[in-house]
Amino acid sequence: MMNAVKSRSYIPVLLHLLLWMLFAFLLLFYLPLSWSITVPYQFWIKQGFLLFVLVIVFYVNSYILVPQLLLKNRNLVFVLVILTLAFLAGPAVHAVDEALQLPSLMDQAFRKMGSPRPPHRGDKDKIDIYIVMLTLLMAGISTSVTLIQKWQADKQERETLEKEKIGSELSFLKAQINPHFFFNTLNNIYALTHVDVEKSRSALHKLSRMMRYLLYDTQSGSTPLSREAA
Repeated sequence: MMNAVKSRSYIPVLLHLLLWMLFAFLLLFYLPLSWSITVPYQFWIKQGFLLFVLVIVFYVNSYILVPQLLLKNRNLVFVLVILTLAFLAGPAVHAVDEALQLPSLMDQAFRKMGSPRPPHRGDKDKIDIYIVMLTLLMAGISTSVTLIQKWQADKQERETLEKEKIGSELSFLKAQINPHFFFNTLNNIYALTHVDVEKSRSALHKLSRMMRYLLYDTQSGSTPLSREAA
């Protein structure tokens, strides 16, 4: 049982890992691989840094910004923080570009293969719209996933509370009804002992079976139909 619980706890982690791998391949690595040139290793370092920034935005938004701002109706602050993160991501990536001297290395790689370099998305003095939109996309996905998980958790909690409420009401009703039922039955059996001793014995036996059923067999929450009929 414990092994099954542990194995299920790994499923969300593996799912997140697989989705990030797919996302990284489609948006960050597929297009450069289609250029048919040998790109310098610094390029992959830069792409890895961009992926790291997107991962940070996703989980910071999911675990901090949405619970602390959006779910507490601080919508304007939430939007401003998301926009700030999106516009700071571009300069951070360009700083890595410059530190790795990547623009000149990429120009050399394209000239070496005799291929025209694809248009460069932004430079260090301008806003990189591609990175801004990519960051906003990641924040949007993170917000949607977090809100769906919150809605599912709230729904499950409401269902649990409703079941507990119904169970408490049934227990209260049973506590109110059973004493009256048993006292009335005992009085009837007592009166029956003056009329028919055999029937009174049979009634006592049935009453004891019913008491055992109510006290012990109904505590598990579910009872087979065969026991109910008996």
